Amino acid sequence: MATSTTTITGNLTRDPILKKFESTGKELVRLRVAVNRRVLKDEKWVDGDALFITVEAWGSLARHCKASLGSGMPVIATGHLVNSEWQVPGEEKPRYQNILKASSIGLDLNFYIASSRKMDPNERRIEGLQIPELVMDEKFYDETVPVKKDPVDVSHLPPAPHPAESSFAAVGVGGEEPEAPF
Repeated sequence: MATSTTTITGNLTRDPILKKFESTGKELVRLRVAVNRRVLKDEKWVDGDALFITVEAWGSLARHCKASLGSGMPVIATGHLVNSEWQVPGEEKPRYQNILKASSIGLDLNFYIASSRKMDPNERRIEGLQIPELVMDEKFYDETVPVKKDPVDVSHLPPAPHPAESSFAAVGVGGEEPEAPF
């Protein structure tokens, strides 16, 4: 079955959150995007209802989002939507959230002028452009997920269901805002 592509445009509600997983070295960024539609009311354009979408990206795209984007910036994100379901301990009903698994994220140039650089250390810097240096130390990451010390024994578990029969579910812990576990 083909996955349809979805594109959203909106403003970041907070700075990107970047995680690094120690066991694999992989990086994950989470963005929260407010998507508003504009409506004509009394001959003036005003913001309509807001939809808040969580956007996730991995690898170099995750690092570049952390280095380039900040709260309030207008972005365009393309990817595929997935539904996440999780149970918060102590709550009777599960929580749900749609997440855009991004393949591309960019700054909306309707509101910004941008400069760029290719991520190749052998390239020369172009004089006159105010491009930030990318320093990749441990302070760059918002969180580092530690390696689990003891392996989990899964030999007693039944085999995984066929993908067509399964539903996505994750167990989460309550936080400041009602969103899927990171």
